[in-house]
Amino acid sequence: MTLSDTSVQKLLKDKFVTAWVNTEGDTEAGGSFAHSPSDGPGSCIRGNGRANLQILTLTPDGRIFHALAGFVSSTDLKAELTWALETLAMMKKTPTLEREMVAERARDYVSDGPQPTSDTKFGAQHQSIFQEHIERGVTRDARFLAKHPLLAIADFRTSMLGSGGAQFFGSASGSKPGETIGNVGSPTREMLDMTPDELRELAERNNRKAEHAKRLRRPRTAADDTPPRSEETRASRD
Repeated sequence: MTLSDTSVQKLLKDKFVTAWVNTEGDTEAGGSFAHSPSDGPGSCIRGNGRANLQILTLTPDGRIFHALAGFVSSTDLKAELTWALETLAMMKKTPTLEREMVAERARDYVSDGPQPTSDTKFGAQHQSIFQEHIERGVTRDARFLAKHPLLAIADFRTSMLGSGGAQFFGSASGSKPGETIGNVGSPTREMLDMTPDELRELAERNNRKAEHAKRLRRPRTAADDTPPRSEETRASRD
């Protein structure tokens, strides 16, 4: 587990004031299996459960300058928290331009093409399969910061970092629990009978459907209705 890593604990203790919020009752928060304390961690890739877990780094007066959604490994979390500390140091040097600086760093993060390490149980083969999904989630966190630099925590909503409202994400290392927690409700019996690999494949299919639906909702432009010119057409005009 990420927060069980002693190096993560030391970094948080030395450099941050930590707090947590119970999302019970948050209609935008996700749902999951109801695990007992003795259950081992299930397999996850970075960004799984974006509406279940969100880590926000705030200024002392409650403005967000770093954000993470979903599962993040101990290696990635330390790298992200180091990035956050660097951002805070830069904010202190340029207090009159801190919003612009946070937005610019977030845009640079996106354009640089993040390469998350995500040291999960999957290994290199599974990691490469889901790399596009991982990078999309990582850049989504940065795009949130670029769009809402130093957003007041009072104005933050779970769906800003989620994938379109409440979602269910479940993973188990052994037999899956028969009950769920969260406001999404119980998954179907089919999901309870799925293996962890099948659950991941289902999550990927749902993500692809959501991305496709989002593209369909995009306003059409003149370019959408203009057929591409063929090579013959271009040659005849030249």
